[in-house]
Amino acid sequence: MARSFKEFREAGLLWALNRYALHPQGFAVSFTFDSETCEVLGWDLLGDGTEAWTFDEETDDSGFERFTKLINEAKEKESGS
Repeated sequence: MARSFKEFREAGLLWALNRYALHPQGFAVSFTFDSETCEVLGWDLLGDGTEAWTFDEETDDSGFERFTKLINEAKEKESGS
């Protein structure tokens, strides 16, 4: 089942992509989207690779919580719990 970009963001996947894959390398992916429909209109890779990016503590904590919840739900679904 295909999921919406809104769910991608809300589930913490955009946060995880940036936090674990791109930020340590000095980059970030930024999506431009329609704020009403959450339809992705485009994306851009920001940064030049010279300095790692970081989130503020509140954003980092929230992203981690949402991403962890998603992963735990997927594990439970797979195990049949």
